[in-house]
Amino acid sequence: MASRIMLVDDEERILEVLACMFKEIGWDVATAATPAEALRLVSEEPFRMAFVDNHIGSMEGLELIEQLRAVDPSLQFVIMTGNPDIETAIKAIKSGIADFLRKPFRFEDLLVCIEHVNRKIDLEQQKKDLLAGWKDRHS
Repeated sequence: MASRIMLVDDEERILEVLACMFKEIGWDVATAATPAEALRLVSEEPFRMAFVDNHIGSMEGLELIEQLRAVDPSLQFVIMTGNPDIETAIKAIKSGIADFLRKPFRFEDLLVCIEHVNRKIDLEQQKKDLLAGWKDRHS
């Protein structure tokens, strides 16, 4: 699985700060300031996870995530928002978002989020492996 993270936010300064934080802990980072850039990046290379702002210009983050998921169904997503509300959080969780980060967040919050998403990815891979093994034994 790719060890790359994609960051999507229409605020360049936020992208710069987040990219520095991720690079400091060893991740290879790609950034996108527009939905079109994000879609291009996902179509060109695999990412382990993507952190997507809840509002990218006139597009909602969940809408962009649906489009990105159509390109790469295995990609895991984290929604970042400066204006959290319970309705958005519920919609995000129901749509299969791996995690939800409220801006501004601390470096420790980011580390916990990465750990959570990595654990989810690893568990999903174990599930696939177990199912494949079960099918092999019972076919």
